[in-house]
Amino acid sequence: MPGECFKLKTLRLGCPRLMTFDLGLTRNLEALTLDGHDDLVEPLIPIGCPELESFELINSKLTSLELTLNLKALILKDCALVELHMPIGCLKLKSIDIRRCLELKTLDLGRTPNLESLHLEECSGLVKLHAPIGGLKKLVKFKANGFPRFSSLDIVKKYGSLPMLDLHGKLVDTCPLHPDYNFPKFQFECSYQEDLPSSIGNIEKLISVGFSCACTNLDSFFGSICGLQHLGDLRLKGEIPEVPKDLDRLQCLERLTLSSTSIKHLPDSILLLKYLKSLTLFDCIHLEKLPEDFGQLECLEELILTSKKIKHLPDNISMLKHLKVLTLLCELLEELPEDLGRLKCLEKLCFMSKEIKHLPDSICMLKHLKSLELYYCELLEKLPEDLGELECVKELTLSSKKIKHLPDSICMLKHLKILRLYDCELLEKLPEDLGRLECLKELTLQSKKIKHLPDSICMLKHLKSLHIYNCELLEKLPEDLGRLECLETLNLEWCIGLRDIPNNICRLKSLKSFSLCRCNRVDKLPDQLGRVGCLEELDIRGAGFMANNGFAAGLRCICSRSPKEEIDL
Repeated sequence: MPGECFKLKTLRLGCPRLMTFDLGLTRNLEALTLDGHDDLVEPLIPIGCPELESFELINSKLTSLELTLNLKALILKDCALVELHMPIGCLKLKSIDIRRCLELKTLDLGRTPNLESLHLEECSGLVKLHAPIGGLKKLVKFKANGFPRFSSLDIVKKYGSLPMLDLHGKLVDTCPLHPDYNFPKFQFECSYQEDLPSSIGNIEKLISVGFSCACTNLDSFFGSICGLQHLGDLRLKGEIPEVPKDLDRLQCLERLTLSSTSIKHLPDSILLLKYLKSLTLFDCIHLEKLPEDFGQLECLEELILTSKKIKHLPDNISMLKHLKVLTLLCELLEELPEDLGRLKCLEKLCFMSKEIKHLPDSICMLKHLKSLELYYCELLEKLPEDLGELECVKELTLSSKKIKHLPDSICMLKHLKILRLYDCELLEKLPEDLGRLECLKELTLQSKKIKHLPDSICMLKHLKSLHIYNCELLEKLPEDLGRLECLETLNLEWCIGLRDIPNNICRLKSLKSFSLCRCNRVDKLPDQLGRVGCLEELDIRGAGFMANNGFAAGLRCICSRSPKEEIDL
């Protein structure tokens, strides 16, 4: 560098044949970028350059690098570095960004207590990343990908965050570093977050266990995971063959999610998680049973279970006195516990089973239940007669091919807002007093046996959505349907027996969507339909008047539609 350049603060160089240079005369330099210096042997960054805060090196064949103590930002891209060691006392360094340095095998972060951001991308040769416990207290964001064991690692710190680890495992065929080892080979996508400020050492432990080869001793690997401090949320997903045996070491764990088709059983240690509030076993299709003493999880508030093999639940599941949400998607489940009503705090009960034939009467004792959802219960023949005692229920969903009648007490559900009756092929009628459900906002009905709707349905003054699907024997609608002044959606798809539409639906001043799709016996639309000012969507595909040369007549009543409104023909 010719002469002294005391005022120079930023320098960008791109000279491919440059072999060495001395920055001793640029004492006030703050930012230096070297790009494309293939012949560079040694960049001299002396202590005499005390103001240098940012150093960026791109496309360099340098195999080693010395850094100044005052550096705040380091960027390395497409370099041939083999090792990189942060100098002792590098107290000001806040950001490191290293990308596509394929030869880099060792990165020693040393004592960099103020490091806030670390980004490592496509450094596939990196097998040693040293971060001493407690040395990354201020690290807020860490992003890495392209490594043999952790194909991706995202670490974020933010205020008020429960320490959470999300691991998604995948079996791989080979380990590029040890192709002859017999250990199972895994790659993991890993996400971790924890509260700010924090210095519990979990980040350093994850770095230590994650930047290794794909050969994985699962006992040792899970042992390290279960050694994380104050972990509150653990999510294990993908091709993980088993659940960690030492789960009880995670004494602060509040949420546990397991999602793997390989899991067949749960370790008894799960029962020692005394603060566990949420347990999700999703897509665990080969899980055969829950531990017999499952009721020991006395703090559990949410249980979500998916299995194709579970037939029975442990009897003491009714001892979960704080349980609020119970979801059981178990197609072979044969029965629910008879004393299910002891779950006094239960607010949501959702299950799917092709084998359940009846519900325990004690279900009517669930005084705080707000949502009851019964899906694909093909053998269920009836609901409990006292269902109306569930006075807090706001949502009721039922799907059963054998139910013929609903209990009259259903009309006592004074807070019910949503009633969905899907695929109820044999349901013959709705209760005549259905209009007593004064809070009802959505009614969905699908049945091949229903011939008429109760007139009281017109008293549902808060009803916004009325969906009548595949009701093949339904011939007419209630004459006073126009009294549903809040109705926004009227869907009558595939009601092939329906013959006419009452004229007073033109009084539905809030109606936005109206469907007569495949109603092939409806030969005309109400004459005044064009006066429904809010109507935005009309579906008349396959309607009767479309097939019998009544197209022009059918559209006469809606010829005043504005350009923004849609008509499906």
